Amino acid sequence: MVNIFNNMNLQEQISRIQSMMGVNESKSKKEFLFSYLDKNGFDLTPIKKFLSIEDNDWSQYIKEYLGDDYEKVVGDDVKNLVENFTECNGDVFGLEFVSIFFGGGTWQDTSYSINIRINPESPVLETIDLGEWEDVLTLFGQIEECVENYLNDIIYNKYGAVNYHTLVQVG
Repeated sequence: MVNIFNNMNLQEQISRIQSMMGVNESKSKKEFLFSYLDKNGFDLTPIKKFLSIEDNDWSQYIKEYLGDDYEKVVGDDVKNLVENFTECNGDVFGLEFVSIFFGGGTWQDTSYSINIRINPESPVLETIDLGEWEDVLTLFGQIEECVENYLNDIIYNKYGAVNYHTLVQVG
Protein backbone atom coordinates (compact mmCIF):
# COMPACT_ATOMS: atom_id res chain seq x y z
CA MET A 1 0.00 0.00 0.00
CA VAL A 2 1.37 3.39 -0.96
CA ASN A 3 1.43 6.00 1.77
CA ILE A 4 0.22 9.22 0.15
CA PHE A 5 1.26 11.23 3.21
CA ASN A 6 5.03 10.58 3.07
CA ASN A 7 6.00 13.79 1.31
CA MET A 8 3.48 16.15 2.92
CA ASN A 9 3.87 18.29 6.00
CA LEU A 10 1.38 17.84 8.83
CA GLN A 11 -0.92 20.68 7.76
CA GLU A 12 -1.07 19.30 4.22
CA GLN A 13 -1.87 15.86 5.64
CA ILE A 14 -4.72 17.27 7.73
CA SER A 15 -6.09 19.19 4.75
CA ARG A 16 -5.84 16.09 2.57
CA ILE A 17 -7.70 13.95 5.13
CA GLN A 18 -10.36 16.63 5.57
CA SER A 19 -10.90 16.96 1.82
CA MET A 20 -11.01 13.16 1.37
CA MET A 21 -13.72 13.01 4.01
CA GLY A 22 -15.59 16.10 2.86
CA VAL A 23 -15.18 17.73 6.27
CA ASN A 24 -15.78 21.43 6.57
CA GLU A 25 -13.85 23.70 8.89
CA SER A 26 -16.82 24.28 11.21
CA LYS A 27 -16.84 20.70 12.56
CA SER A 28 -15.31 20.17 15.98
CA LYS A 29 -12.40 17.79 16.48
CA LYS A 30 -14.78 15.32 18.11
CA GLU A 31 -17.23 15.45 15.18
CA PHE A 32 -14.40 15.04 12.72
CA LEU A 33 -12.99 12.11 14.71
CA PHE A 34 -16.35 10.35 14.93
CA SER A 35 -16.91 10.84 11.20
CA TYR A 36 -13.45 9.48 10.48
CA LEU A 37 -14.03 6.43 12.70
CA ASP A 38 -17.41 5.79 11.07
CA LYS A 39 -15.73 5.63 7.68
CA ASN A 40 -12.40 4.02 8.55
CA GLY A 41 -12.77 2.18 11.84
CA PHE A 42 -9.88 1.96 14.25
CA ASP A 43 -6.95 1.85 11.89
CA LEU A 44 -3.56 2.91 13.17
CA THR A 45 -3.48 6.18 11.26
CA PRO A 46 -2.23 8.74 13.77
CA ILE A 47 -5.50 10.71 13.57
CA LYS A 48 -5.03 11.89 17.18
CA LYS A 49 -1.82 13.57 16.15
CA PHE A 50 -3.31 14.99 12.94
CA LEU A 51 -6.11 16.61 14.92
CA SER A 52 -3.89 17.68 17.84
CA ILE A 53 -6.19 16.00 20.36
CA GLU A 54 -4.97 16.05 23.96
CA ASP A 55 -4.47 12.69 25.71
CA ASN A 56 -7.38 12.92 28.15
CA ASP A 57 -9.72 14.21 25.43
CA TRP A 58 -8.68 11.33 23.17
CA SER A 59 -9.58 8.77 25.83
CA GLN A 60 -12.94 10.35 26.52
CA TYR A 61 -13.81 10.79 22.81
CA ILE A 62 -13.13 7.14 22.07
CA LYS A 63 -15.03 6.00 25.16
CA GLU A 64 -17.97 8.16 24.10
CA TYR A 65 -17.77 6.89 20.52
CA LEU A 66 -17.83 3.23 21.58
CA GLY A 67 -20.35 3.81 24.37
CA ASP A 68 -21.40 0.69 26.25
CA ASP A 69 -19.15 -1.44 24.02
CA TYR A 70 -15.94 0.32 25.13
CA GLU A 71 -14.79 -2.26 27.67
CA LYS A 72 -15.73 -5.21 25.46
CA VAL A 73 -13.96 -3.80 22.38
CA VAL A 74 -10.82 -2.89 24.32
CA GLY A 75 -10.87 -6.18 26.26
CA ASP A 76 -11.20 -8.27 23.09
CA ASP A 77 -8.31 -6.44 21.45
CA VAL A 78 -6.14 -6.73 24.59
CA LYS A 79 -6.86 -10.48 24.79
CA ASN A 80 -5.91 -10.97 21.14
CA LEU A 81 -2.70 -8.96 21.49
CA VAL A 82 -1.61 -10.70 24.72
CA GLU A 83 -2.17 -14.18 23.35
CA ASN A 84 -0.16 -13.37 20.22
CA PHE A 85 2.71 -11.65 22.07
CA THR A 86 5.44 -14.29 22.27
CA GLU A 87 8.79 -12.54 22.59
CA CYS A 88 10.38 -9.58 24.32
CA ASN A 89 14.05 -8.73 24.85
CA GLY A 90 15.05 -12.15 23.54
CA ASP A 91 12.77 -14.02 25.96
CA VAL A 92 10.34 -16.42 24.28
CA PHE A 93 7.12 -17.29 26.07
CA GLY A 94 3.48 -18.18 25.63
CA LEU A 95 0.89 -16.05 27.38
CA GLU A 96 -2.76 -16.57 28.12
CA PHE A 97 -5.15 -13.74 28.85
CA VAL A 98 -7.00 -14.29 32.15
CA SER A 99 -8.92 -11.11 32.97
CA ILE A 100 -9.17 -7.35 32.56
CA PHE A 101 -10.38 -4.78 35.10
CA PHE A 102 -11.26 -1.21 34.14
CA GLY A 103 -10.86 1.76 36.47
CA GLY A 104 -8.34 2.53 39.12
CA GLY A 105 -5.38 3.90 37.22
CA THR A 106 -4.56 7.53 36.62
CA TRP A 107 -7.37 7.91 34.07
CA GLN A 108 -9.90 5.89 36.07
CA ASP A 109 -12.54 4.77 33.57
CA THR A 110 -10.15 4.35 30.65
CA SER A 111 -7.36 2.73 32.66
CA TYR A 112 -7.18 -1.02 33.00
CA SER A 113 -5.17 -3.77 34.62
CA ILE A 114 -4.82 -7.32 33.36
CA ASN A 115 -4.00 -10.73 34.72
CA ILE A 116 -2.18 -13.10 32.41
CA ARG A 117 -0.65 -16.57 32.70
CA ILE A 118 2.64 -17.71 31.32
CA ASN A 119 2.60 -21.18 29.84
CA PRO A 120 4.68 -23.42 32.14
CA GLU A 121 6.36 -24.90 29.06
CA SER A 122 7.60 -21.50 27.85
CA PRO A 123 11.27 -21.57 26.85
CA VAL A 124 12.04 -18.54 29.03
CA LEU A 125 11.30 -20.55 32.17
CA GLU A 126 14.17 -22.90 31.29
CA THR A 127 16.59 -19.97 31.59
CA ILE A 128 16.05 -19.42 35.32
CA ASP A 129 16.03 -21.46 38.49
CA LEU A 130 12.35 -21.62 39.46
CA GLY A 131 13.44 -22.35 43.03
CA GLU A 132 15.06 -18.91 43.26
CA TRP A 133 12.17 -16.61 44.10
CA GLU A 134 14.14 -13.46 43.21
CA ASP A 135 14.92 -14.81 39.72
CA VAL A 136 11.23 -15.61 39.17
CA LEU A 137 10.14 -12.15 40.36
CA THR A 138 12.73 -10.47 38.13
CA LEU A 139 11.65 -12.44 35.07
CA PHE A 140 7.94 -11.85 35.69
CA GLY A 141 8.62 -8.15 36.25
CA GLN A 142 10.41 -7.97 32.91
CA ILE A 143 7.54 -9.73 31.14
CA GLU A 144 4.97 -7.51 32.86
CA GLU A 145 6.86 -4.40 31.75
CA CYS A 146 7.14 -5.70 28.18
CA VAL A 147 3.41 -6.47 28.02
CA GLU A 148 2.45 -3.08 29.50
CA ASN A 149 4.67 -1.21 27.03
CA TYR A 150 3.42 -3.30 24.10
CA LEU A 151 -0.23 -2.78 24.98
CA ASN A 152 0.16 0.92 25.69
CA ASP A 153 1.86 1.43 22.33
CA ILE A 154 -1.10 -0.14 20.54
CA ILE A 155 -4.21 0.05 22.72
CA TYR A 156 -3.63 3.59 23.97
CA ASN A 157 -3.07 4.92 20.47
CA LYS A 158 -6.13 3.08 19.21
CA TYR A 159 -8.65 3.49 22.05
CA GLY A 160 -7.15 5.85 24.61
CA ALA A 161 -7.04 3.10 27.24
CA VAL A 162 -3.96 2.89 29.48
CA ASN A 163 -2.62 -0.36 30.93
CA TYR A 164 -1.49 0.67 34.40
CA HIS A 165 -0.80 -2.81 35.78
CA THR A 166 -0.10 -6.30 34.51
CA LEU A 167 0.16 -9.35 36.73
CA VAL A 168 1.84 -12.50 35.42
CA GLN A 169 1.25 -15.87 37.01
CA VAL A 170 2.37 -19.35 36.00
CA GLY A 171 -0.46 -21.28 34.32
